[in-house]
Amino acid sequence: MSNKTTTLSFRINEDVKKQFEKTCEAMGLSASDALNIFVKKVISEQAIPFDVKVKK
Repeated sequence: MSNKTTTLSFRINEDVKKQFEKTCEAMGLSASDALNIFVKKVISEQAIPFDVKVKK
C-alpha cells in the first residue's frame, strides 16, 4: 500500500462537524485521524463496522 495521501471531500452539517471534531479532540484524535480509522476498518471488515438500519 502506498504512503501517498489524497483528499476526500464530502458535505456535512456544520453543527454535526463541530460536534464530531469536539468528540474526536476529547479522544486525542483529529477528525482526519478518526475518519482514517473508520475507512481502514471498513476495508478490513469489508462492511460498515456497525449496524445501519432504517428509522422506524
